[in-house]
Amino acid sequence: MHSLIRPLHFTLRAFMMLLMIGIGQVALGQVSASITVDRNPVVANQPFRITFEFKGAQVKFSSPPTIEGLRYVSGPSTSNSTQIINGAVSSSRSYTYSAVIAEEGTLRIPALRFQANRETLNTRPVTLKVLKAGNQSSGTATKFEAVIEVDKRSVFLGEPVRIQYRIYNRLDGVDVRNYTFPDLSGAWRETVEGEDPRWENTILNGQRFQVATIRTDILYPTQTGTLELDGFDVDAQARISFFNTRPLASSARPVQIEVKPLPGAAPAPSLGTFRDLQLKWFSEGTLPLKSNEAVNLTLEISGKGNLGLIGEPDIDWPSDLEVFDPEIKDRIRTTVNGQSGKRTLTYLVIPRAEGSYEIGLPNMAYFDYAKKRFERLSTPVISLNIEGGASDNGPAFGFNSKSDVTILTRDVRFIRTKTALRPKKQPFLGGPIHLGLWWFPPLGLAVLALFRRRQKKEESDPTSGLKKQAKKTLKTTLNQAEKGQVNLDDVGGAVHAYLQAQMEIPRSEANRSEYEKVLTNTCSPEVARNWLDIVDTLDRGRFAPGAPEPSDLVTRIQHGIKGLEGAARSMSSNVKSTIAILLIMAGTVPVSGAPNPDVAMAEFQQGNTAYTQGDYDKAIEAYTSVSEKWTSFELEYNLGGAHYKAGGIGPCILHYERALRMRPNDDDLKANLLLARAAVTDRIEGMPEIGMASIWRELVSQERLTSWTIASIAFWFFGFALLALRMFQKDIAQRRWLGLSAPVLVLLAMLFGALSKQTHDRMVSEEGAVVMVPRVEVMSAPAEGDAPSKLFVLHEGTVVELLRQEGDWRQVRLANGNSGWLQANSIEGI
Repeated sequence: MHSLIRPLHFTLRAFMMLLMIGIGQVALGQVSASITVDRNPVVANQPFRITFEFKGAQVKFSSPPTIEGLRYVSGPSTSNSTQIINGAVSSSRSYTYSAVIAEEGTLRIPALRFQANRETLNTRPVTLKVLKAGNQSSGTATKFEAVIEVDKRSVFLGEPVRIQYRIYNRLDGVDVRNYTFPDLSGAWRETVEGEDPRWENTILNGQRFQVATIRTDILYPTQTGTLELDGFDVDAQARISFFNTRPLASSARPVQIEVKPLPGAAPAPSLGTFRDLQLKWFSEGTLPLKSNEAVNLTLEISGKGNLGLIGEPDIDWPSDLEVFDPEIKDRIRTTVNGQSGKRTLTYLVIPRAEGSYEIGLPNMAYFDYAKKRFERLSTPVISLNIEGGASDNGPAFGFNSKSDVTILTRDVRFIRTKTALRPKKQPFLGGPIHLGLWWFPPLGLAVLALFRRRQKKEESDPTSGLKKQAKKTLKTTLNQAEKGQVNLDDVGGAVHAYLQAQMEIPRSEANRSEYEKVLTNTCSPEVARNWLDIVDTLDRGRFAPGAPEPSDLVTRIQHGIKGLEGAARSMSSNVKSTIAILLIMAGTVPVSGAPNPDVAMAEFQQGNTAYTQGDYDKAIEAYTSVSEKWTSFELEYNLGGAHYKAGGIGPCILHYERALRMRPNDDDLKANLLLARAAVTDRIEGMPEIGMASIWRELVSQERLTSWTIASIAFWFFGFALLALRMFQKDIAQRRWLGLSAPVLVLLAMLFGALSKQTHDRMVSEEGAVVMVPRVEVMSAPAEGDAPSKLFVLHEGTVVELLRQEGDWRQVRLANGNSGWLQANSIEGI
């Protein structure tokens, strides 16, 4: 046994000696502080890594030191290391941050001081060379760089320019996190769809790169001068190891494009800047025609450029021809090579009298940016020879099958004759009654919780049982006293026991002076005097002759009981009264004179009658009068149809869009809105809906507001009712079921309440608007005069998105992303 213990003692001694030697060597090791960066030079506004390292010392490092001109972006990333070399133990701790420097030049990090346990550590100064963003002399900039590439640096006004936003990369494991594109002003943008950013290999200057095209745009300059593209910024991360990454960032160098004015004046009214523009002007159908028979005249414009901006030519139509607004169809392709295709305008023409008619297009021209000169456009005239119509016994006019279908599709569907009008101002939602209904269940639950808590406290309090027993005994004694079954001593004993229990006075300390002290502090003077007189009468009657009968004291004692218990309940009654008053105030709403629904319905029916009789102006007047105080889907739907019949395309689109918010999936509304939009001059293709957008629009439609509101309040009440029942339920299984069901109902109520609020907010918000004037110019800034430039022109009926307001100007955005400023009185909010 001793032979085993001795080696163990020797081993422990050796270990302790080695440990002491190691500690001593650590203490005697080198102590230092240093600052290092992962590269030098660095690029302005591009992240680099800066590390503060401390060896052999414990430094309190809570935050990095402030260095003028340097900004910390993220961090710290901490690391610890311990080394044993030739028996010497060394340890270090480092803190690494990601930082950027804004200005190019030279940045000097001075010598910094850090306080260790027993000494001060000094670092050596570090000088950083900061290069301009995009400078190719930086190694990282050549390995990861954002670039804006254009196919032309000098163009004419309206000439297309291809813009490609690309990333060139020579690093492995690069993950692009975010990128931003320049804000354009002074150009119309069309984005090439269908391009998915992906890395592709390429060779530049003998070096292999990976390149990704983030987006390709086709720009059409709308003002002369210098068009600058600046603001293509990319943030990424490069993986160094499995656990570590390095931040990357690059800002593309600005690109400037010179936009030259068109050379000279156009020989005829100009359509704009295009390439290889061609016109075709022809008629469809069988010729000759008879009067009142329809014919389609088609203008086909084909070529390269922004064909969607070409409007209707000013054609001089003969007075005997009835001409409808053209149906415009675009077949325009947007590719990396630009835009090309054709725009077709089809006029439906009905000659009302026989004769010969020649219909020609006005003189037109365009600037061909490939030939760098203006080109004239001309087409042969269309000759129509119209013969006499059919016999008088037949219809006034006839159509062939093709024209008949065309005419039918140009008429809106019939109005709705029944509706349920709702007041425009609904004081309930968000008003005192609505808020009171939301506050009542939790307040009621809080009152019940206090009541239940008090009840449990009384059940567990022994004095509560004594009070109840003493009160019961006193009432029994008083009943017997009325019948003459007890004497004065029995009544006195019951009264003293009652007072001692109610006032919580021990029997050994009970006397008249103690009664007086408690009664004076808790009761009114009248109640206190009454009880003291009763005690004195009972005490004197036991010894003095001529004592009163017990039945004579019953009424006085009963009044005393009511007064004493009333004082005890006064505090609880005041609390309940206060809560009741608050609930009544919360549920009170000032009643104002509500509009008369019978009068409104009568006016609505008058509008229906006028519409049926063809008096559309009178129908509009009646519907508008109703819409001042009332609203409904049918009202907005009929207003849109009446305005369409009266020729007001702007108000028609406005009311159809309002009806669309109430019932987004109505088939008749969709058909009418599609027909009305076809009459709008501007053709702007919006982005397709993705994901759950259509479902969400249906969920927050205005007609669902009442359902969401009722459901939220009902579930809210039921949920708190179950919680209240759970308080008084003693069965464990029932309590568990109620405890699970009540939160589910409360969560559903909150969900329905959120949908109700979203629906209400969408009703009162002004997200969109409709152009209500025949023509409005969209400017680059909210001002008049020569300073802002004209970006593009919008026509009546075009729907825009509202952004912000500056005085009498509103910033709007089109469905294709183009934005600008226009006069606020030229649009009306949906």
